[in-house]
Amino acid sequence: MKDLLEGLIGARVVGYRAPTYSVTRQSLWAHEILVEEGFGYSSSIFPIVHDRYGIADYSRFPVELSIHGKKLWEFPLTTYRKFGRNLPVAGGGYLRLFPVEILAKALAHVNQAEGQPTIVYLHPWEIDPEIPRFSQGTLRDFRGYNGLDRMFGKLEYLVKALPFTTVREVLGLS
Repeated sequence: MKDLLEGLIGARVVGYRAPTYSVTRQSLWAHEILVEEGFGYSSSIFPIVHDRYGIADYSRFPVELSIHGKKLWEFPLTTYRKFGRNLPVAGGGYLRLFPVEILAKALAHVNQAEGQPTIVYLHPWEIDPEIPRFSQGTLRDFRGYNGLDRMFGKLEYLVKALPFTTVREVLGLS
C-alpha cells in the first residue's frame, strides 16, 4: 500500500499514524515494522490517560528511536502539562470539544515556553457537519459528532493564529 501511494503522489511517504493511536505499551513492537517498511516517523502514541489508547508516561516530545541500527522518530500527539497531567491539545475530538482559543494558547506555550514542536491532526470527516450518523452509544456519539459544525472555523482560527509546517521539515526527513 505504501508503494502504491508513493507512486500516486510521486514522493516518498515518510510518516505513519496508527488508527486510534493503537500503538500502546503492548504494541511498541509496531515500531520495528515501521522501520522495516521504510517510514521515517510515526505519530501513533498519545501520552495521555484514555479509555481506549495512550501511554501516559511516554515522552511528550519527538523521540528518535534506534531499531536494529535504523532510526525512527516517534512524534507523540501534543499535550499540555498542567496539574501533574498531560492534557490533550492535538486536535481531532479535542479540537471539536474544547474552545479553540484555549488549545491555541496551549500549543503556543509548548512551542514558545517549552521550545518544542507540536502536532495537530484532524480527520477529513470532522469538517463535514453533514456526515451520515449512526448510533455508537451515548458517550461515543458525543465524542464522535459534537462540534462538527464548528470544526472548519476552528481550523481557520488555528491556521491564522499559529505558524504551521510539515513534520518532514520539523524532523529534517527527506
